[in-house]
Amino acid sequence: MRSILLQHLTILYFQPHNHQFIQVMETKLHLSAGFSHECSAEELYVLTRHWVSDLNFFETEITYFQSLIKLFFMEQGNSINRIEIIQMNFDDLLKRKNSITQNIIQHQNEISLLLDKAHEDKKVYFNMVQYRLESEIFDFIKRFRSIKKDFFEATKHVYANAEKAIEA
Repeated sequence: MRSILLQHLTILYFQPHNHQFIQVMETKLHLSAGFSHECSAEELYVLTRHWVSDLNFFETEITYFQSLIKLFFMEQGNSINRIEIIQMNFDDLLKRKNSITQNIIQHQNEISLLLDKAHEDKKVYFNMVQYRLESEIFDFIKRFRSIKKDFFEATKHVYANAEKAIEA
């Protein structure tokens, strides 16, 4: 179960023509995972841009790990089931990342409608989609960390076995 922390955010907007600040008070809900809910359309859009950036970084990291697998394990003819499974998990993770990214981009396009203020009535819908995407990203990150941990453990065992073979 996720706990919810309620936080108030004060936004000040400066109007240069009359040199005054307009204060806007909005309420945001944060899940324990660190994601936001009940955000304005602008905040939703900015948050989704950060998600896409994070997912692109994860893709770079996954690609790097896959290149290590190919370089040190697959091309040397090592038939290591654990490494092969990790490789397949990385492949699946990349597919999942691409799917999530496409869903975020679609969501960004829908949020841009909300920015026009003409679709203010769909704010609840957009926040629900945002929550679903946050859950997908949270699950993706958990899965990615788990696969990385497996990769590190597997490589540790392969290196230990290689050292034993060299010493023998």
